[in-house]
Amino acid sequence: MAFNGLLKRAAETYRLHYDDLIKDSPDVNAALTRLAPETLQSRNRRLKIAFDLSMKGKRLPRESWPTEQEDQPYLRKHIDDVIRERKERAAFRK
Repeated sequence: MAFNGLLKRAAETYRLHYDDLIKDSPDVNAALTRLAPETLQSRNRRLKIAFDLSMKGKRLPRESWPTEQEDQPYLRKHIDDVIRERKERAAFRK
């Protein structure tokens, strides 16, 4: 199984969205500040539930897994914007 397949399975098992699994970095942290408060709150709730389930050694039943319609990217466009703006600032300083 490919690495992305493993991430997808982990995300489904704990009801995480794919964007919830993006590794923290300064760019990701900056992008998180641009999210709507409801979106950020939903993300934090999903992460807390996933951590709790993992610590208890439990998994969600298959019928509770997110569908592809629910798992829409919500963070990547903000990350792309942060990276683009950082590169523009760096180019401007040269």
